[in-house]
Amino acid sequence: MINRIGILFGVGCLAALYAGSAGAQEDPAYMKQLYDKAVSSGQKTITVYSPFPGMPGWLDEFSASYPEIKVVHQVLGAAQMTTRLEAERTSGNHAGDIGISGLILLGPLNDQGFFEAYQPKSSAGLDPNLRTSDGNVSIPFINLFALDYNTQLVSESDLPKSFAELFSGKWKGQIGYSNMANSGASEMCGTLLWKNGRLTREDLQGLKDNGVGFKANTEVSVNLAQGRVSFGLWSPSHSTKRVKRDGAPVDVGYVRDMACTFGAGAGLIKDAPNPDAAKLLLEWLFSAEGQKAATGPFSAYGTMPGAGKPEGYPDISDLNLTPIKPAELAKDLADFRKITQEIWTN
Repeated sequence: MINRIGILFGVGCLAALYAGSAGAQEDPAYMKQLYDKAVSSGQKTITVYSPFPGMPGWLDEFSASYPEIKVVHQVLGAAQMTTRLEAERTSGNHAGDIGISGLILLGPLNDQGFFEAYQPKSSAGLDPNLRTSDGNVSIPFINLFALDYNTQLVSESDLPKSFAELFSGKWKGQIGYSNMANSGASEMCGTLLWKNGRLTREDLQGLKDNGVGFKANTEVSVNLAQGRVSFGLWSPSHSTKRVKRDGAPVDVGYVRDMACTFGAGAGLIKDAPNPDAAKLLLEWLFSAEGQKAATGPFSAYGTMPGAGKPEGYPDISDLNLTPIKPAELAKDLADFRKITQEIWTN
């Protein structure tokens, strides 16, 4: 059975994450031991594979604390990462140290033996739903996917409060969304909200009838910033905030019943050339410092108890979505796809 946990983490317990004191349980002595061992053995570079272009803004904070170790980030999509890891295993020429991506990718890769059996000590307080059952891959951050909007076309006070209002016809042709059939944010959020009873078949029909579909969220973001659409449904809010900082007239609209979150896992790649340095980075990701750094330029929510939220982002502790159980994920996705295929092919 595919070992996927937390792909659609619905934040049913996010109130606990943000209400308490910082819950990171790092062991400074152990982290220093890893650092000293890495440096003395020449492990001064960590190669991270991930699809997130904004991740260096987070990982740079690690290098500030451990200046003798450099983090090299390589942006690899799902197919590219799979191909790279397969090639490294076949050739025996290992370059990658850490993989960070959605568990819809890392789960199967973990099942195929691409990750070492390593669970960061600092992640001891992590919700069990946020790691694979074997502990090889754990989720250090989550991102918000909401109803982002163009501030020149819509004011915050005029944001629709429900799917029924959004799809009433008033905003026909002004609602951008990414293709439902690409296992991306739209399909993931749709499945989670449908499973929780917040999204109906009628709502999906309304999205098709009133929305404008794009191949990817990047296209949604561009069209939203340029004012070609007023809304970006289930757009990655961290991307929207980043574009806003660059001067685009966009912002994140948090409407509880239309929002969702999910995160990415991180794991130590099997036969990593810099294992001690890589373990140190994994420990740091779940430490108080790493969790705080995630809320900075990377604009993510930390997952450890007491972790903060990115500046200017909404408090999502009221989201209260029940996560999809790993054993039910494949069936739920298949059932949801039946509905969307019927709607979008008619």
